[in-house]
Amino acid sequence: MVGGQEESTKTAAIRRTYQRAIVVPTHSLELIWKNYETFETTTAAAAGSAGGPSSAAAARQFGARVIGEQRPRFQAARMAYRERKRKMEGIDTAALPVPPGKGGPNQQEQVKLWKGFLEYERSNPQRLEAAALTQRVDLAYMQALMCLLHFPEVWYDYARWQAESGKGVEQATLCLVRAVAALPDCLLLHFALADLEEAQGNTAAAKEVYEALVKQLEPPPGVLQQQQQPNGNAEPAAAPQPAGGPIASLPPDQHALVWVQYMRFSRRIESINFARRLFIRARKARCPWQVYVASALMEWRIAQQRDVARKIFEKGLEMHDFATTPEYILEYADFLCNIGDIDNARALFERVLIEEANRKSVLLWERYLAFEFEMGDLQSALRLEKRARETLEDSGGAASSNSARNIQLLLLRYQFLDSWACPPYQKQYLMYMMGKGPAPPGFERQRRGGGTLGGSDSGIADGVKAGADDRLAGRWQDGIDGDGSSAEQGIGGRLPQLLERFYMMLPPSDYLDGPMPDLDIVVDALFGMGLTGMAAARNRE
Repeated sequence: MVGGQEESTKTAAIRRTYQRAIVVPTHSLELIWKNYETFETTTAAAAGSAGGPSSAAAARQFGARVIGEQRPRFQAARMAYRERKRKMEGIDTAALPVPPGKGGPNQQEQVKLWKGFLEYERSNPQRLEAAALTQRVDLAYMQALMCLLHFPEVWYDYARWQAESGKGVEQATLCLVRAVAALPDCLLLHFALADLEEAQGNTAAAKEVYEALVKQLEPPPGVLQQQQQPNGNAEPAAAPQPAGGPIASLPPDQHALVWVQYMRFSRRIESINFARRLFIRARKARCPWQVYVASALMEWRIAQQRDVARKIFEKGLEMHDFATTPEYILEYADFLCNIGDIDNARALFERVLIEEANRKSVLLWERYLAFEFEMGDLQSALRLEKRARETLEDSGGAASSNSARNIQLLLLRYQFLDSWACPPYQKQYLMYMMGKGPAPPGFERQRRGGGTLGGSDSGIADGVKAGADDRLAGRWQDGIDGDGSSAEQGIGGRLPQLLERFYMMLPPSDYLDGPMPDLDIVVDALFGMGLTGMAAARNRE
């Protein structure tokens, strides 16, 4: 009896193992299923031989019923395996993880295939239980990240899936920790990690993320203290060198983004006073101009402190780099216009245009003119327009008869937001003429200068003629050998006059928006038309 129980327990354990194996989509799934069918048949036969005829029939029925119940699961696993195999076709699982744009011409296709595979796994094609699905998708992401290590969107999707459908927020946090370790210079992932910690109430952990970033932008404490000490030299102290790190090697606007996000975080979890202290800390580290703008706008919009915001903008103007940065000046001017201080906005433009670098800035003149056309009277705006034209000519611009500059000055009078005082097709043409947009159909942008206020324009007729000349030269160049000699004898370096005249009558190639005929077929058809006989018949008529 004991031996029979042991045999029954062993049979049940083997059956459970087979049933777990037949739902796993692998290349040996067919073989496992055949072995399982053999196992059930053999077990039923052994049970039937141990009893009577009725026992044998019952055993066979039991085996057939079990196989019938497991067959749909096996078929679903087989279908999933075949679909997964199709999804994996073309994916190079042995590709080295390299940053975007450095993986060769097939990198984009590989990224697309991997993302399609991840989306397929998340859709749960096998209808797995939650725990099994989590393991399956987790494995898929690990496989993808072996090749897509430098793609932040894959890391972020992995963390979002963990938080929403996977193992929870803790695993999502660990995923982002791994992400910032793999991509230490990607601020996007650092900020996502800080937001996730803040959303869970872990403000201390979120603060540590920001502190780790700003410490790379600040000079070491000893260096900062030495620079703060007064010295007898008249020369100003040099800008403090940051402590260094992956973030310190990024462009200045990225440094500003770190400070700005940290200030916003401090205001959210503590108060605006902590954001102010952080701004003072950023000033000591010689932060970029964007930090000044963010602090000033925070004072105005949140604390309702216009005077404080104005003082912050003025402090920025005291720095020479900011005083000659058009973007910073325009942010200050926009602030003054938004609070209704029109006189000081006009005074700001006049004050900054004293600097030689600002006098050459087309952007500042455009915004000043737009300001006068909107806020001032027509006579003052026209005087400023004349002044801008003369100043830009003195700085190397074209003559005052430049049509592109004149039309741009006219557009500035009537432009509001993105609305221009002309139909859309004329807007495209005018933007092309001013050098601010692509050429409309039928025009070629060749042998033409820029179209800004300080640029030059050779005229549309000259541009079209130059485009035709270039097309003629390009077509004729195809008939020149590599050594510069003519591919055909007796032509003398130019097309025959009749063909040249005919070619000049043709429209530009980009004017035709549709299917292009095969030139060889067209030429063969022309030769086969018997034009000589047709011309003789016409003459007889």
